[in-house]
Amino acid sequence: MNRYCFLCILLAALMLPACGSSSSSDSPKDYLPASGEITGWAEDADKGEPGPEETDDLAVATIWVNGAIDHFVATEGWVSLAREFYKNASDVEISLHIYMMNSDAKAGEVYAAIEGYTGVTWTDTDFGGGESEGRFGVVFTYCYADAIKGKYFLETTTKPTTAETEAKDFMKAVLNKIP
Repeated sequence: MNRYCFLCILLAALMLPACGSSSSSDSPKDYLPASGEITGWAEDADKGEPGPEETDDLAVATIWVNGAIDHFVATEGWVSLAREFYKNASDVEISLHIYMMNSDAKAGEVYAAIEGYTGVTWTDTDFGGGESEGRFGVVFTYCYADAIKGKYFLETTTKPTTAETEAKDFMKAVLNKIP
């Protein structure tokens, strides 16, 4: 009888991770728009690997963001990073990073910490994608947009600086994908 109970408990434990996980996403990669999903935007095949990329390896993430991962790690809440590169017919380029944190509060900590770190003069911005906070700024040859929605911190870098409308519309479309 003990062997039967042990087997039942073992089977139940093995099945638990699969229960209820198919209906909702818990990966930032799932929120990266597919090529053409946002009208006019396609994956920039000249950058990165084909298709969306995600890592939970700190060394890889550090390379992807040119070393600028300290604030995410300092919160002790960083889980993973997804990225993709996009381009439209007018040669506007957008890089998108979605950082998954282990809680909404940790995403908020990162948002607050990065504000003064980047050298960007930010303007609070409502992208209209249900974000709890958003901001936009321009430095040198890039437009920057940051937002938080739930446990996700999103950032885009857009080139050229004249593409402010495209950058904000893109951020809104991505935010609308995240529940």
